[in-house]
Amino acid sequence: MGWRRYALCVVFPLVGFAQTQGNTGQIGGLVYDPSGALIRAAHVQIISIETGSMREVLTGEEGQYRAVLIPPGAYRIRVEASGFAPATAEGVLVTVGAGVDQDFHLTLGTVTDAVTVTTPFVEVSRSEFGNGIARTT
Repeated sequence: MGWRRYALCVVFPLVGFAQTQGNTGQIGGLVYDPSGALIRAAHVQIISIETGSMREVLTGEEGQYRAVLIPPGAYRIRVEASGFAPATAEGVLVTVGAGVDQDFHLTLGTVTDAVTVTTPFVEVSRSEFGNGIARTT
């Protein structure tokens, strides 16, 4: 009887896992720079158009990304990498049990710098004259 209980403990979690995967799909692809080289550590956002829920992944060493267990529906995919302009794919359709490949070819971005200048506080509403130097003996 003990082996049957063990068998049930092994089989039931596998059934639940198979049902979970059977109701979803996946999105993946590659991210390239303008020369065709793959970009590692690019930020990929996968956003459900219907619900607004978002999943974020990074590209791997070979410029690849993959998000699994994605509920069926339409998605917006946005990719950002340092030094490149962001790229977006709209209306990427995920269906049950299918994988969607969506590659991105990023273009060079423009560099923008923000400079914040602060000045010491100067009171302009009041003026006073006084002795600037005091002499003591």
